[in-house]
Amino acid sequence: MPCSHFTLNTQLDKNQKSMKSRLLHLITFIMIFVCCLSANAQTSNSERNLRIIFIDHEPSLPTNRVIAHIRKMRAQALENDHAVIFYMPNNQNPFIALVNVKDPEGEKDTQEAFDRLCEALNLPSHNKEPWFDRRSLVNLFTEYNIVDEEKNLQYAAVRMEFYLTSEFWKLGYNESILAPVFFALDGKTMLEKDFNFDVYVSEEDRPTYTKDQPFGQVNLGDINKYISIYDFDF
Repeated sequence: MPCSHFTLNTQLDKNQKSMKSRLLHLITFIMIFVCCLSANAQTSNSERNLRIIFIDHEPSLPTNRVIAHIRKMRAQALENDHAVIFYMPNNQNPFIALVNVKDPEGEKDTQEAFDRLCEALNLPSHNKEPWFDRRSLVNLFTEYNIVDEEKNLQYAAVRMEFYLTSEFWKLGYNESILAPVFFALDGKTMLEKDFNFDVYVSEEDRPTYTKDQPFGQVNLGDINKYISIYDFDF
């Protein structure tokens, strides 16, 4: 009788271990299945909104407001699964930070890249290279698949925002950077799509031109008709 009791207990132990093993395999399978579903459920670019932020870093830029604003923007983008590209000129080595935009090199789509940009904003200023910056800004659209070969937007909507200072106008960058980028992107046609090209300035540091005539009498390619200046809304 004791021997029979021992055999029964041994069999029960084996059954329990077998059930535990099956349960463990089932849990593992469910976790893998859920992960696969999550991966497949990721938002595609065609459902995302994209913002491209150009920051003109001069001493008159209200850097504390800008830093607080872009930090909030990044947090909201991560929460709502939107995409953002931050671009700040720095000679021929601009600061670029990506949010929900894949960087093939895996360097610019990180928290560290964004932190470096914010830290750089605490320095006095950064130089612009008009030929380099206008080329780089236009190249963003192909480098990060914002448009296809026929210039169709690959995002639900794209909004370019330029945070500028009066110095930008004094040095003629509105004519050597802003206008060339607008026309290189075929801005007139792009504005007919879900595309915005907006210029923002601080109310304490407005350029000498009026809000409705950011290029004054020069009015390259009738650009005043397409671009207006707005006060910072943050």
